[in-house]
Amino acid sequence: MEAIINNRFRIVKLLGQGGMGDVFLAEDSKHGRQVAIKRIGADFIHDMDAESHFRHGAQAASRLNHPNVCAIYKIIEENDSAFIIMQYVDGVTLDQLLKIKSLTLDQVIDIALQIAAGLEAAQDRSIVHRDIKPGNIMIDCSGQVKILDFGLAKICPGAIAKENKACADPELSDKGIIMGTASYMSPEQVKGLHTDGRTDIFSYGVVLYEMIENKNPFSTQENIVTIYNILHSKIRFNRDVPGLLCAIVKKAMRKNRRYRYKDFNEIIKDLLALQKQLAKAANRPL
Repeated sequence: MEAIINNRFRIVKLLGQGGMGDVFLAEDSKHGRQVAIKRIGADFIHDMDAESHFRHGAQAASRLNHPNVCAIYKIIEENDSAFIIMQYVDGVTLDQLLKIKSLTLDQVIDIALQIAAGLEAAQDRSIVHRDIKPGNIMIDCSGQVKILDFGLAKICPGAIAKENKACADPELSDKGIIMGTASYMSPEQVKGLHTDGRTDIFSYGVVLYEMIENKNPFSTQENIVTIYNILHSKIRFNRDVPGLLCAIVKKAMRKNRRYRYKDFNEIIKDLLALQKQLAKAANRPL
C-alpha cells in the first residue's frame, strides 16, 4: 500500500484485515494526530451498486457524533481505491477482551448500555449498521466503548421499515453480496430479505449473549449449519444470570423481527432497570 494518502496521511502499520478491506494506523500531518484508515477492497468498490451504497452509507455515518461511535473524519477516493479515515481508538476489541477473561454482570451491563446508546444514535439518523459483532466494538483504556465500521452501513428511512416495504437503498444481497458476519446475522439477513433497525437489535442480542456466556450461540465451522442455527435453534444459558437479563437477550433475538424490541431506547430502559435491580440486591448506590 502507498505510504502517503491524499498527501496528508502517512501509513504507519497494518492494524487488521477483514472481508471488506484492511485497516491501517496512520499519522495525519494536518491535525497532528493518529487516525485509522480503512481501505475498501477493489472488488467491492468496483461494483457500481456497491460503490454507490458505500458512498451513501459512509457519508451518513460521518455525520454521527456520539461518544460511543468511532468518528469518521473523511472519505477519500484515490488511485482506484476508497479510504475511510476514522478516529483511532487505542484499546482492545470486545472480541479480544472476551478471549482474555469472562466479564462480570456489572461489566456486561455497562458495555451493553454503551453499545445500545451508540446504536440508538445511529437508529435516530436512520442508519443500520448490519455488522454488529465483538470485533467491531472497541473498548479503550478508560472503559469507553466505541462502535466501529459504520462506514459500510445502510440508510433506511425511519430505521424501522414497514414489513413489506423496501428501504431507500437497494440491498446488496440482491447482487449476491450479503452484508454482515454469518454468526451474527439476523434471520432476515441470512434469508436475503430487506433489513431495518431490528436487524441490528438481533445482532446486538447475539453480542450480549456472547458477553454473558463467552461463546456465540450459533457459530459452527460450517456456515450452512450456522445459518440453520440462526433460523431454528433456541438459545440456552449455562451461566446463572438474572431473569430480566435473560428476557432482554431473548426478546432482542426473536426470530420474527415483529416481536423484537422496536428500538434501542426500549433496550436501554430495561438494562437500566436491571442495573437498578442488581444495585438494590447488593445494597449499593447506583
